[in-house]
Amino acid sequence: MTSASRYLFCALIAGSLVACGDDDDAETDAGPAPPPPPADAGTTDSGPRDTGPSDAGSPDAGPAPSACADVSRVYATTSAFMNPMAESAVIDLESREVRVGAMPSADQDHVAVRAGCRVFELLRTTSVVELRDATDPLVIERSWSLADGGLGNPQDVAWISDDKAYVALLARDEIVVLDPTRDAVRGTIDLSAFRREEDTDGHVEASALAVVGDRAYVVLGRYVIGFPSMFPVPATVAVIDTTTDSVIDVDPASAGVQGIDLSVQNPVSLFHDAPRDRLIVAGPGNYGVRDEGGLEAIDLESMRASGLIVDEAAVGGADVTAFRADGEMAFVVTSDDSFVTRVHRYSLGEDDLSLDEVGVTSTPVVIAARDELWVGLFDGVQIHRASTGEPLLEMPLAVGSFAPYSLIAIP
Repeated sequence: MTSASRYLFCALIAGSLVACGDDDDAETDAGPAPPPPPADAGTTDSGPRDTGPSDAGSPDAGPAPSACADVSRVYATTSAFMNPMAESAVIDLESREVRVGAMPSADQDHVAVRAGCRVFELLRTTSVVELRDATDPLVIERSWSLADGGLGNPQDVAWISDDKAYVALLARDEIVVLDPTRDAVRGTIDLSAFRREEDTDGHVEASALAVVGDRAYVVLGRYVIGFPSMFPVPATVAVIDTTTDSVIDVDPASAGVQGIDLSVQNPVSLFHDAPRDRLIVAGPGNYGVRDEGGLEAIDLESMRASGLIVDEAAVGGADVTAFRADGEMAFVVTSDDSFVTRVHRYSLGEDDLSLDEVGVTSTPVVIAARDELWVGLFDGVQIHRASTGEPLLEMPLAVGSFAPYSLIAIP
């Protein structure tokens, strides 16, 4: 789930907010998935890092944007929240024309992600991943059921190559490797080596993905879900060699397989800041609780995390729920104790957060070439001048029968 929609959902079922964020743990048994081919259990490697072409990370995990056509549309999913109904829509950047898909979804927790140049929809409750048609993303090109005994909950997709994509699953300790050219699962990458005895729920809670050169980075929350959730061991970022689909041990001198341990708790989004050769991780910690939420940077040369570069005190005690950027134009999304979400401008060069509110939103997308910030509101989509925060529409764009749930910019 994302921001305001997630908060409403969690508040209604629980009365208080914890680490349910983008790491939504609700599951429905969708029946057995088709049997996959033999899985790659994932070996470990400590080889050198390829610093070749990179992508912009979650929510656009795949080839460098220069490999894709220019952004010309925004793709939206909408949700009825507590009712099992949802829709998808495409909005033209120039005309603002909205086309809504003809077939509503029965999975209200469905999120759009852009991986490389393609649109994927993640139906998290039913553990289905859909690849949308490149020309008309309202058409489903193919889909995969990843429910294994009712467990799956896909969180993010990374495009590795034309015949390989990674899917991070919250409820299973593995990356699923898909072939986007056919209705098949190529295998899996085992993440169980990152479990720790203190993490008693038995899952590593994979969420966001980013790809840089021949390495993929996947955030592992390693929390114990509850009210509030517990963080017995640090969250970590597992590193994958995409040429061999194997786990890289970033500290071979230490016992076991090591990732890049984090200070931020409940990490939910990952962004590749290419000019500074680093990743930026955002996480809220426990929702509504002052703890180790905020932003943290990972230096990709040393493979070490910085500690928090923005903590909850810097955002007035609010939770940091997402980080969105396009080039040098970046924004931080926060949620206060009343679960009101706000968007604030962020300077990547100075690691400086402005508390000037740019917009109130659940699902922002930045389009730097147009100086636009698109935000999802309960009554539609508003567009702001990204550099000033000025609203560009008199009334939000209606995107179907329900409230916007996720937004992505697409070719």
